[in-house]
Amino acid sequence: MALLAAALLVPSPATAATKAVNCSTLASTIAALSGEGETLVLNGLCTKEQLGSTGISIPAKVGFTLEGAPGTTSGIDGTGIAGPLLSAGEAGALTVEGLTFEHASTISGSQSAVSLRATRVTILGDSFLENREEGVTAAGLFVFAGEPGGAGCPAPGGPPAFTVRNSTFRGNVLTVASGIGGGAAAFLIDKCAGAGHVLEGNVVEGNVLKANGSSEAVGAGLDVASEASEPERLTQQGDVFADNRIEDLAGIGSYGGAGEWLEGMSATSVGDRFSANTLPGTSGANWSWGAGLGIVACNGTLPTQTTLEDAVVAGNAIVGGTPADDGGAGIYVGCPKTAANHLSLLDSTVTENSAPVGGVAGVDGGPADTLTLANSILEQDVGGAETGGFGGAGGTVAASFSDVCAAGSVSPLSGEGNLCADPTLADDGNPASVDVHETATSRTREAGSNALVTSGLTTDFYGAPRIAGGELEPTCFEGLVQIKPATVDMGAAEDPEALVKPIGIDCPILLHSSFAFPTVSIRSGGVLLLTFHGLAKGTVLARAGFKVAKTVVRDVHGHRRRSHRTVTLAYGQASHTGKAPSVLHLRLIPRGATLAALRAHRREAVTVTVTFAAGGAFPASQSRTVRVRYVRPPAHHRR
Repeated sequence: MALLAAALLVPSPATAATKAVNCSTLASTIAALSGEGETLVLNGLCTKEQLGSTGISIPAKVGFTLEGAPGTTSGIDGTGIAGPLLSAGEAGALTVEGLTFEHASTISGSQSAVSLRATRVTILGDSFLENREEGVTAAGLFVFAGEPGGAGCPAPGGPPAFTVRNSTFRGNVLTVASGIGGGAAAFLIDKCAGAGHVLEGNVVEGNVLKANGSSEAVGAGLDVASEASEPERLTQQGDVFADNRIEDLAGIGSYGGAGEWLEGMSATSVGDRFSANTLPGTSGANWSWGAGLGIVACNGTLPTQTTLEDAVVAGNAIVGGTPADDGGAGIYVGCPKTAANHLSLLDSTVTENSAPVGGVAGVDGGPADTLTLANSILEQDVGGAETGGFGGAGGTVAASFSDVCAAGSVSPLSGEGNLCADPTLADDGNPASVDVHETATSRTREAGSNALVTSGLTTDFYGAPRIAGGELEPTCFEGLVQIKPATVDMGAAEDPEALVKPIGIDCPILLHSSFAFPTVSIRSGGVLLLTFHGLAKGTVLARAGFKVAKTVVRDVHGHRRRSHRTVTLAYGQASHTGKAPSVLHLRLIPRGATLAALRAHRREAVTVTVTFAAGGAFPASQSRTVRVRYVRPPAHHRR
């Protein structure tokens, strides 16, 4: 994935000085800095006893790099420290790398654990853990890039105004008692017109925004905003926004973006996951928008243009409230004050999100906003509708080669190649697993359009090839014949195995291919090793699966109902075509939900089916059931 490579090339001074510091010298060394370009390498996790009770302040106009010594846990433990652990008022270009900031606790000061106002800010591989704030912005990280009026900003096309990469935000809690607040984990904002902004490889999970009388609380995970007069460019990739929530303590506010809230940003997102984030519902004049992701543009008059590719938006929820005031448990885009905003969902999966009956559980927008779906799954959301809001005052929903049903119907939304079907994903009925791999019965396999895959998108959400598989068909005389080349699957996951269609005719009874069923041995990790002896030239296809019971919650006429059903999990698949060696080995390897079920139950009755087609003969199948006991692989085999 090279999408962000150009954006992340930030030049460093050729003659930058590097200096080692420890906790006893850190504050005095930073206070003595002047100009830009130095690098300080900190060794140690500093405490109040070493730093004092007020944290570290960076001098005005100073730009430098502060990084942790390799192989150490270095940074600041904020226990007992008043105010931010690290702060800057009008600094130059700042880089903070490989440091931990934890246990900061400030009261009514709007002072995050790390609070940086600078011309440019880069956060690389840092951790912001269990910080608490009672104010309006960010318990973990606050960034304001650019000076008032835009002075000191990077030029358009230059380095990003702010970059946050490979960092962890976990367990941060922000309490907003009045006014407008947001970004429990981080609040990132700039005034740099035309500048770029980058988020990549971050984990934002388990953060809480408590609304205790605020008029508006947004972004329990990240709140990313621009004060420029037109939408700014944000590029993000490979981020996880999970299990973040907004809690309503007073019942008088509006809420949005429990996972991520984007305001005034036109985002390009690749491979991001928004899962199990939660918003409280609202009623009356208030609103609750985008439990997974909220996108608004309320400051200017120009619309936002946002594209999500390889996105997984699953298991997010809006709980309670009036359906008319709740919008988009998965995603919300829009703002009543602006022109039409546009959202494109490409090769993405939105599923298992939930909202009150009558609301919108999937993707919601304003009347003038537009939604484009291509090669995507928007299905099996619970309670509310899959889409809503779009298509009023000039807005539209345009879908092609996607699994999405028309509102209130069991027919596909109009558009070429669309389906309306349960995609039968690996996490079907269990949103907590967030496994959107397709299963053997998924109708979305090989059902997309290669022409709609954007240039540069070479892998799926899991890193597998974006276009793989193809279709095979059994025939009476030729065996398995490829009838369709590799075609992209709908959704964020791509099944690499070819789709074998059932034979469509009755073959002559006398034409068959015989073979000896292979010996099956069970290896560590649940791997099934199939060994064939003396196999003739032809095509052999081996598959396995087992049945498990699942509890599924569905909305039936406005009521939540639990039902039990038995589903078949695909254990694995392998094949060989052509002349076989005297001894042929095929491996069936469990992955995803299959591996999780095997680990949980330790022992399963697995049915192995082998189909063999010798040249010029009808393919024959044989099946056996084996008892598979899961054994952990040796440590050196684990990843």
